[in-house]
Amino acid sequence: MEQKLKCAVVRDLLPNYIEKLTSDETNLDIEEHLSECEPCTKVYEEMKAEVPSDGALTEAKNLSKFLRKTKVVSALKTCLMVLLILGIVVNVIVDLAINQRITWSIIVIAGIVLAMCTASLLIWGGKNKGIKGLACMSVLTIPVLYVIAYYCTAFGYDGSWFGKVAVPVTLIWLVVLWVGVAVYKIFRWNFWAACCIVMVLAIPANLWTNALASQVSFTRQAGTIDTVINSLAYGACAIVLLVVALIRKNKRI
Repeated sequence: MEQKLKCAVVRDLLPNYIEKLTSDETNLDIEEHLSECEPCTKVYEEMKAEVPSDGALTEAKNLSKFLRKTKVVSALKTCLMVLLILGIVVNVIVDLAINQRITWSIIVIAGIVLAMCTASLLIWGGKNKGIKGLACMSVLTIPVLYVIAYYCTAFGYDGSWFGKVAVPVTLIWLVVLWVGVAVYKIFRWNFWAACCIVMVLAIPANLWTNALASQVSFTRQAGTIDTVINSLAYGACAIVLLVVALIRKNKRI
């Protein structure tokens, strides 16, 4: 006759049984004993209730991971703010020490603020953080250029270049970027198709940029070798991106 397990033995085995560490044969013996022994069944239920479920363990791990991530994010924010303040203070001190007044440090501070604001949104902007970062850069870049132009003029340098060339060129390329974003987000084209559109628009944007920088007409600039080479390069990139976009689209279908 097969020897049955005693209550003391079963209760010693229960922790391993609950953790699924016992063999199949032992499991059968334990389950047979529990089906016949009410006191051991009660002990088993009590032990089982004290062991966290898989869902509870997963939730606890997720919470722990979230708390660690929160601490890291908080530390990064603190470091970013410290670097921002330190950069501004150091620039002002050096400027005052050299010139006995605030001069070029305003330009550096404007650049630091632009970079920090954009970086903050790119890192912690949440949903659509890339678009938020691009929007921040778009809004702040033009004022920063005018700040540079103002202080260049104030200290005897020619700041008109920023208004005549830098600002228009910046606006041109921002329009190109935002058209690509609109194609991707609003019209729901895939990423590669949006990049293809950006490359196509880069051809006239490059022509316009070079014409403004060289202070020549568009017709004359279009015939220069650098413009032709750049246009061919942008066109080739556009074709490659279009092929990739079509391949990706067909794979999804």
